[in-house]
Amino acid sequence: MQVAVKGDALEVYLPITGNKNETALIMLIGVRPDDGGIAVDLRDVWLGSFHVPGWMSNLAIKPAISTGVFEMNRQLRQYAYIEKVEFSGDKVLLSGLLETKNFSLDSL
Repeated sequence: MQVAVKGDALEVYLPITGNKNETALIMLIGVRPDDGGIAVDLRDVWLGSFHVPGWMSNLAIKPAISTGVFEMNRQLRQYAYIEKVEFSGDKVLLSGLLETKNFSLDSL
């Protein structure tokens, strides 16, 4: 898997293994803060050179992404509260609050 910043979104490149044509699933995903976590918006999907229609990607891909983001946010919100997502060049900056309860340098 490869991820690149494309303007105000992430381009996720997932090669499909065992494929002689070296096809990949390419998704353009928007990221924004949402109730202390992050929300993603599936903007565009390609399978190789085939542009996947929105209704198809919403049916087949969006539920899997939503499940992964839900679990990530469940873990993330235990320690952080995301207030802002910014894209700058090839970087994504998440800003917010980080909680460090029960943390001690002695434990390192």
